[in-house]
Amino acid sequence: MLKECDEVCGKKKGRRAQGDTWWWNEDVKEAIARKKDLHEEMCKSGTEANKARYKSMKNRVKKVVAKAMKEAAERELRELSEHPNKVFKLVKSMK
Repeated sequence: MLKECDEVCGKKKGRRAQGDTWWWNEDVKEAIARKKDLHEEMCKSGTEANKARYKSMKNRVKKVVAKAMKEAAERELRELSEHPNKVFKLVKSMK
C-alpha cells in the first residue's frame, strides 16, 4: 500500500546526510570537525582568543571547501570529456 502511495503522491527529497555531496572528501571532513570543536570551545569560554581561533578556522574551512569543489569539478569535467554520455548522471548527482 505504501508503494502505491509513493507512486501516486511522489516523495519529497529530504536533506542530504553530511558527506553525501559530490565534492566531499576527507580534508573537508577533518576541517569541519575541527571547526566544530573550536566553536564548542568558543561557546563554553567566550574568550577573545577562542573567538579569533574559531574565526580563522572558519575562513580556512571555506578555502578547503572551495578547493575541494574546484578539484571535484575538474575531475568530473575530465571524466565527462572522456565519456560524454555521463552528463545526465553528473547533473543528477549535483542536484
